[in-house]
Amino acid sequence: MMRVIQRDPTLPAFSSTSEELMQLCKKEDVSMEEISKIVELDPGLTAKYLRLANSPAFLTAEKISSVEDALVRIGMNEVRKLASLIAVVDVCHHFRVNVLVAHIDWRAFWLHNLMTARLTHQVTELYRPPSGKEYLAGLMHDVGKLFWEHYFPKEFQQVLNYSAEKSCTMYETECLLYDTNHADIGWALCERWSLDPEICRAVRFYHDPASAYNKQDDKDLDPKLLPACLCVANELAKGALLPNFDVEKVDEWSHLEGYQRLQPLSINLTEQREFAQHTIESLLGMHP
Repeated sequence: MMRVIQRDPTLPAFSSTSEELMQLCKKEDVSMEEISKIVELDPGLTAKYLRLANSPAFLTAEKISSVEDALVRIGMNEVRKLASLIAVVDVCHHFRVNVLVAHIDWRAFWLHNLMTARLTHQVTELYRPPSGKEYLAGLMHDVGKLFWEHYFPKEFQQVLNYSAEKSCTMYETECLLYDTNHADIGWALCERWSLDPEICRAVRFYHDPASAYNKQDDKDLDPKLLPACLCVANELAKGALLPNFDVEKVDEWSHLEGYQRLQPLSINLTEQREFAQHTIESLLGMHP
């Protein structure tokens, strides 16, 4: 599987426009006008931002028809995040298989990943100022599953069958049956796409933040913090679909016990779920 990621010339890459937009949105002093100029160069991006601005996630009484007005309505914080979301969904569209034989529900998959991204941002914010890496790590955390289903459907089916039969997680089954797992595949994809090393590490170790292999390679960054925040956010995103789910009682918080919180915990899962649903329905409406 790793050889496919390293050598397959057909493996998709981020478009040049997406790359430029994501890099631009990293700048603290970027203006809406600068972002608007990039978006307007790409008809696909223009359509997506207009559709999102007029979706229930942002809708007011007046319908918007210009890119600059759309970006103002969405707001700079969300514009930055949506640049990453649109880029990741677009590059991963290559992995989508025939919906008649697919094992992964495309909309449910991206709903979970978007919720995880937004919640990773919120959880990380409890312990350090967010940088944008946490959001992209959340978007990427399960992308390895899409790769696995697309390139190795028989093996993917075997994982699903064994997981259901033995009542264990996909991650546990993958590690048992194969010499890899979707987190390692996601990590390899992140590296292929030249994402930040901290994002790559978070995707690789979010199932096991305390892994002995999760070693510090940057003296200024704690190697376990972002993987632990992503681990918690992943469970919160799953729990958001359950009745009477208690955010405080997620076992995965134990990975963060050694860290001091900078602010009190305040996460509204219902609000996050509704926003994510509107966003995904709007965005995926652009894909056949």
